[in-house]
Amino acid sequence: MEELRFTKDLRTLTIDPEFRDLIPPLAEDEHRLLEDSITANGCESPLFVWNEIIVDGHNRYEICQKHSISFAVVEKDFADRDAALMWIITTQLGRRNLTAYQKGELALKFEPLMKARARKRQSTSTGGAVPQLTQNSAEAEKGEARDQIGKLAGVSHDTIKKVKKLAGAADDETKQKLRRGDVSINKAYNELMQKEHDGETKVCERCHEEKPVSDFHI
Repeated sequence: MEELRFTKDLRTLTIDPEFRDLIPPLAEDEHRLLEDSITANGCESPLFVWNEIIVDGHNRYEICQKHSISFAVVEKDFADRDAALMWIITTQLGRRNLTAYQKGELALKFEPLMKARARKRQSTSTGGAVPQLTQNSAEAEKGEARDQIGKLAGVSHDTIKKVKKLAGAADDETKQKLRRGDVSINKAYNELMQKEHDGETKVCERCHEEKPVSDFHI
């Protein structure tokens, strides 16, 4: 049950690096606007905490500490750390104007949590002292998780697949462009795949001639 502390004060809260780093950082102009608002009007929105750990409001907390501005808090009650992580991710997905890549990148952070829960549900599928998922259930788990992640982010299953590939293999400059919306996911993905398959050839099913892989839509 949530408990709102209406009395504002300047207090020290705990910053959990994993919780903080789940949240896409504010752009420089966004941070400046937030800081200007808080210094002019005070911290109007409460910070959300769980056992004195910030789960929402890291930027507001940093600004309030910097300028000695008091703030209110809302006490959240989560069953465990995983529940807190899920709440942070869904809250951010529903709040900010994120690019499709940022949404996919953020939603993918759900994948380990989803897989852990699926394994727990299905762990008795092979029996034994150390039960393992069967091949079929493992494949079903993989597809189900990706579908859930795509639905959570509001993007397609195929987009989540591309975001995951880009997040793991694209260079930092490309990732920054994707986060800003300067390049589309499809364009960045196709360029990455063409680069990875440079020099490879493939037989065209229509003309039966061997051509560079880059000539095909990957």
